[in-house]
Amino acid sequence: MRASRVLRLKVLIPVFNEADALPLVLADLPRELDGAGVDEVIVGDNGSTDDSARIADELGATGLHE
Repeated sequence: MRASRVLRLKVLIPVFNEADALPLVLADLPRELDGAGVDEVIVGDNGSTDDSARIADELGATGLHE
C-alpha cells in the first residue's frame, strides 16, 4: 500500500507598483487549491517605486526585492 502524499504549493506573485491591489490579492488568495495547501506566498517585487515591497512584508508574504 502506498502512503498518500500531501501536495504543498508555493505561490509566486510578480508585482510592479501594485501597492493598492496587493492587499486585496493576498486577502483573496485561497489557502488551499484543489486539495493542495499553500505553504508560502512569495511576492516578487521588480523595483517598485511605491510601497509594494513594504506591504508584502507587512502582510506576511515572503518578499523578493530587486
